[in-house]
Amino acid sequence: MCNFILKYWSLYSVLLSGFIFPSLACAADAVANVETTFSCVSWGKPIKDTLYVRSDGEMIPLRVHSMRRSSEVDYHGSNPIVFFRKGKDGQEQDAYQPVAQVQLDGSIKKPLFFFAGEGGNYKIVTLEDSFDKYPTGSYRFYNFTERDLIAKMGDEILQLPPKKTAYLPQPFTGTIEYPIAFVVREPGGIRPLYTNMWTHVGRFRYLIFVSDSDSRDTGSMKFRILSDYAK
Repeated sequence: MCNFILKYWSLYSVLLSGFIFPSLACAADAVANVETTFSCVSWGKPIKDTLYVRSDGEMIPLRVHSMRRSSEVDYHGSNPIVFFRKGKDGQEQDAYQPVAQVQLDGSIKKPLFFFAGEGGNYKIVTLEDSFDKYPTGSYRFYNFTERDLIAKMGDEILQLPPKKTAYLPQPFTGTIEYPIAFVVREPGGIRPLYTNMWTHVGRFRYLIFVSDSDSRDTGSMKFRILSDYAK
């Protein structure tokens, strides 16, 4: 079994909560050719090195960011998918060193690979990212906190239990600014946590991670929002 890096355990514990079925780097042994289109995100800091995957015998370069999806890769090659970086620290510069691999789950139509770890030792969690399942205008929330949250987005009420996910298909149309508020359900009642105005752009969809914060600027909650649109 994989030895997960403690620093990133919250990522795995939430994504393994039963709402989705990620493919992990230590998953199966069989090698087979697969075809898919995927993109990547770094859970921590952006990955400084350019990564590579071998597709149809060619090394495809890939930059992995933390606040947006990478460019899409049309992949045709072995399963598991292996990610490389070029040699460094005295190694041959043309030598490719493997840094991560992930077994592709055939039930996932369009994978989004989350890289967790650092120093060239990455683990990968896979999310379904197909527009067929999560279309334009939709919202996916992942609650990484231990708090029982309720969100109000415009006229929509969203229940977001601790370490769980929630989904809104298309709460808005067009491009609008809307009020959003989060409260926490506690034994003594409801306590407000966050209020603001957010902007919904009609051609986008949104993937939102909610986590705790001790920042004086952001308050007790922080959000990582990944938006994209069908190309």
